[in-house]
Amino acid sequence: MLQAPRSGLRSRARLRCTPSSRGSSRGVSPTPAAALSVRAVVTTKAGRRAARVDGEVAASCVVVVGGVEGIHGDNCASEGLSARSLHETFVPMKKHTYNSCARLGLLAVLGFCVMASTSLTGCDKQRAESIKLINEGIRKLDAGRTEAAYSYFKRASKLDPDNGQAFYEMALVDLYDRDRRQEGLANMEQAEKLLGEDRDVLYHLGRTYADNGDLERADRYLGRAIAVDPNLASAHYYRGRALLRLNKPDEADAALREAIAIKPDDPAPYVDLGDLYERFNADDAAAAVYEEGIRQNPAAPDSLNALGILRLQQGNAPAAIKLFDKAMAVGGGRADSVFNLAFAYVEANDTKKAFRYLTEFIETANEGEQGENIRVAMALREGMRAQLKEEMRAKLNKPQAPQ
Repeated sequence: MLQAPRSGLRSRARLRCTPSSRGSSRGVSPTPAAALSVRAVVTTKAGRRAARVDGEVAASCVVVVGGVEGIHGDNCASEGLSARSLHETFVPMKKHTYNSCARLGLLAVLGFCVMASTSLTGCDKQRAESIKLINEGIRKLDAGRTEAAYSYFKRASKLDPDNGQAFYEMALVDLYDRDRRQEGLANMEQAEKLLGEDRDVLYHLGRTYADNGDLERADRYLGRAIAVDPNLASAHYYRGRALLRLNKPDEADAALREAIAIKPDDPAPYVDLGDLYERFNADDAAAAVYEEGIRQNPAAPDSLNALGILRLQQGNAPAAIKLFDKAMAVGGGRADSVFNLAFAYVEANDTKKAFRYLTEFIETANEGEQGENIRVAMALREGMRAQLKEEMRAKLNKPQAPQ
């Protein structure tokens, strides 16, 4: 199962000490997206992006996904997906504002809290000290000292058990840094009790419930996060993925399209939406989605790999090789692109190039993430080694033509 690293929605706002400071001062500080797992041609089409980066608000987005007719016919009706066209435009979205205070510098916040602890009746000394501990924990986390950061967050929660932000920060570390999902879920649920309809808390609860297989609850929580902030592309995206697993393709289609409308340069929703159309044998519609993803973000390898795999499955190895070459160029030789390119050369009967890229993949891929594909690559390469030896032996034994 693909393990989700820290979400890009991880808020790292410095807290300010006010009578109503329970989560009111929040910002969105995206973290780098994690590397994708291999989306193998020979196994599954499951190599989906694990990390989501959000925080942008679209004022008015109208996106056309491709320009061809989408899913039609009996296949769709039999599977429960109604006919719709891919040239359908997204509904323009109005700008929604999220009620958050401006982010403050750490030292300014600490100084403010010290003064506030003696002047604000709603902000007692325990709350001020708890906020100091949280901010210090954030500094430790930014410096890469995860366990030290966690200890500060835990001390903050002990000092002020009503400070929901402390539980939220502990939950993020549990979920995305320490791989302690149950502890993280418990801390995030406590944060929900204290912070109420907090967008980020609801979002992370939805993602965690989805990871745990509690898809109905995940759908509800992600829907609640969207109700707080309709422009939260991550929530639409992960809700679409949950709906796919709930066998609700129409609703999943709408959710993924909404994610694209809000953040059209993110390749992940295009890959999932195209895969949805492929499931219903609507390859032209899927190709149009992938092509739109490439047009919106030519520097992201995901859509290039997805379209390359589709072309390979259609028997068009030369087209697939061109797409995988581009994915290699923009992705810095990412493992999935190397594997896909090697397999495309296998299909094109170019033994030498296939052998070269299989070797590159085997030598550079991460065993923990790509174990199954490494074994496939090793088996393919071993067969090619014997073939190359036979070709070399035949050349050595070939008689010379008369002069």
